[in-house]
Amino acid sequence: MNDLPVVVMNGFLLLEEDPVPESVRGIILPEQKSLRPMSGVVVKSGGDSVNQYPAGCRVVFGRYAGEKIRIGKEAFRLLHETEVQCLISFDVKVAV
Repeated sequence: MNDLPVVVMNGFLLLEEDPVPESVRGIILPEQKSLRPMSGVVVKSGGDSVNQYPAGCRVVFGRYAGEKIRIGKEAFRLLHETEVQCLISFDVKVAV
């Protein structure tokens, strides 16, 4: 993932969104989609955000935060670090 040909600018995060939950038969339920905030994994962060949001950490953000973008065949969300509502976990080791 870190070999993406993208330079993320200062204060922005590039996220890979978590999939939207579906019913057993594969139907996306609209009432569930509208009530839940979005979450995703940080792929790249720019500038000072690297220390606060390292690649691999999971964050929660508002449904309409940021911009959806495509790089090649993959879909990502680019958002400003102020649009992050909470940090769920650090799945990476941060060098001190």
